[in-house]
Amino acid sequence: MRPTLAAFAVLLFLLPSTIAHTPPGPKTFCETSADVATHDYQGVSSTGNPESTPPAPVNGDSLCDAHAEYGAGSAYLAADNGGTYASGAWAGASWGSVACLGEDADHTPETAITVVDASTGGAVAFDVASDYARDSVPPTGGVICGDHVIEPCTFPATEIDQVDCNANDSLLQVAAGSLGAPNSATPDFPPGQNGAYIVLIGAGGTAGHVFN
Repeated sequence: MRPTLAAFAVLLFLLPSTIAHTPPGPKTFCETSADVATHDYQGVSSTGNPESTPPAPVNGDSLCDAHAEYGAGSAYLAADNGGTYASGAWAGASWGSVACLGEDADHTPETAITVVDASTGGAVAFDVASDYARDSVPPTGGVICGDHVIEPCTFPATEIDQVDCNANDSLLQVAAGSLGAPNSATPDFPPGQNGAYIVLIGAGGTAGHVFN
């Protein structure tokens, strides 16, 4: 067996069995409670600063559940059901995964997020983003789900314009790891206004899984 294939075989053996769904893509089977921990992706997203949020995820087994488990170079990990703002600029507006994504939260905030690529293993870079609207952005149809651009003020002015940056956004950038091990990172911030962490697959990505 070639070294790269052998390394990936060992990697799959070490990972939770829920990650082993192949090939990566929309799930065509009804998921169990364990399956919802795994999201599939194909391709990459444009990572960098600033970055736009990727297209909404797809639910491959829509007759079974509301879990949107597949994304184009991305994954949306619903981690907060949300609610309704009681006061402030968004008073009366709904937010969170139920209102914005149409699904109940099935992930845990501020826990490890792991990316495993079918071709490159952990040798893939990724970003974890939390998207919020600016305070000046009004709700649309009674719902507020972020402004779909990630521009955190925590990055240097050379990367993010400090005049236009959004103090409500958060972003964790993760460098590519090694082929023989999963690439993991833990965000130290809550999910976004849509109730989700948005994982954007970067350099080294082909198709694979996001596990949380």
